[in-house]
Amino acid sequence: MSFVIVGNNDGPLALLKALRSTDQHPVAVGLQKPVSSSLREEYLRYVNPDCLLEGFDEKQLLAWLAPRQPRWLVNCFCNFKFKALLDQYACLNVHLAPLPRYRGRHPLHWALINGEPEFGVTIHQMTHEIDAGDIYWQAMVSVDDGLSVHALRQRLMEKLEQDFANFWSAFSAGTVSPAPNADQEATYVARRFPEDSQLTEWHDRDLIYRKVSALRSEANPAYLQVGRQQIPVLEAKRSDAFYVGLAAPFISRLRDDGMVVACGDGRTVQLSGFNPRTYGLVINQKLF
Repeated sequence: MSFVIVGNNDGPLALLKALRSTDQHPVAVGLQKPVSSSLREEYLRYVNPDCLLEGFDEKQLLAWLAPRQPRWLVNCFCNFKFKALLDQYACLNVHLAPLPRYRGRHPLHWALINGEPEFGVTIHQMTHEIDAGDIYWQAMVSVDDGLSVHALRQRLMEKLEQDFANFWSAFSAGTVSPAPNADQEATYVARRFPEDSQLTEWHDRDLIYRKVSALRSEANPAYLQVGRQQIPVLEAKRSDAFYVGLAAPFISRLRDDGMVVACGDGRTVQLSGFNPRTYGLVINQKLF
């Protein structure tokens, strides 16, 4: 069965690696955004240069696909909405979430912030509604305490690479029955922006801990906003001290590499990755 894999970054590469020891190979691979020279070399181990497209929008992708006419298009992280493509090709999508839960952008960030004990990766049929098509394959992985977004993504991608060849073999043979991606069971997540990394959840120590831990691998890590100062917070650790009386979250202790904060629920968290004195922070300073 002829198919083309498209996507971004190392997404399609995971699928190519999964298929390397099989007789199932895509007729071409498309990367929405150009990749680094080292990553391109990785791709060229699995696909011929004349079958690799780098840099496209939907119109350019349609023109590139026209002479190839694949039966299926497998998308692994293109970040534009498919419109005309869905009218011409049957499309599968890889979504790093356990659909129908966590439809939308940045599901890994929200899963970790929300404290999910496990999370999943799904292959589903693409429709004009985002993340709403029937489910053909899904797998779950455990989520360790304090996991970062990068680490969770890596764990899910490893699971995808491990299982994709068997899935594709069964799918190509027509032996995979789709499961419903039920709207009534769906949950949604909003796209995250840099300003969403600000630490504001001082009512809940564990929420602060999870947010800092999740975002420590990201280009926009968690940060404190103190006046006009943005103070990056790269690590968090739960502390043992517990307050039974406090009017507002406050700095209870200063350290050379951070500080301890008493949160609104009385529990404390150690925040690290900065020198508080450099920013003029002081003991008993309230945080809102």
